[in-house]
Amino acid sequence: GLNTLDDHGDLKVLGNNTPRLKFGLTANFAWKGFDLNLFFQGVGKRDVFIGSTTYFGFQGNKYFDNVHEHNMDYWREDNKDAFFARPYSTGEASKNQQVQSRFIQNGAYLRLKNLQLGYTLPSELLQGVGIDKLRFYFSGENLLTFTKLMDGVDPEGTSGAWGDAKSYPLSLVCSFGVNLTF
Repeated sequence: GLNTLDDHGDLKVLGNNTPRLKFGLTANFAWKGFDLNLFFQGVGKRDVFIGSTTYFGFQGNKYFDNVHEHNMDYWREDNKDAFFARPYSTGEASKNQQVQSRFIQNGAYLRLKNLQLGYTLPSELLQGVGIDKLRFYFSGENLLTFTKLMDGVDPEGTSGAWGDAKSYPLSLVCSFGVNLTF
């Protein structure tokens, strides 16, 4: 074809990278001085093509190739059922890395963005020491992510028309604290 809408040849639309079914859930629980606060966030439907060294590894440039363990499943005589085509270390590398249905991934995910678990001492224990309220807590951010994307890819870092998944690693933050009220 001529690569136009009227004469597209064998090209067809593959997936939709627009995040659909975005959601968030906040839950708060309290019982006998304990409190638990949870915040979940995610996307229920999204198609992702990662067209970069993050996914393909070999890009034909020995200085920029970034090979991961999953990239080793490439075609060779002893691995004819491989997922990836034979890699090239020349400018031909991109010919086996075009957008196609084999490389479209499920970009849906669920992430526990924040968890806070606390305990407030009973006020009877604090009488006479000048403290109205004493609460100890643990707080964690980005503790869990459920996704079908390949390891090491942040589902929120696959932006753009087709994300390249190049981003800083997601920070896991844990903290402990004390709240005092006088």
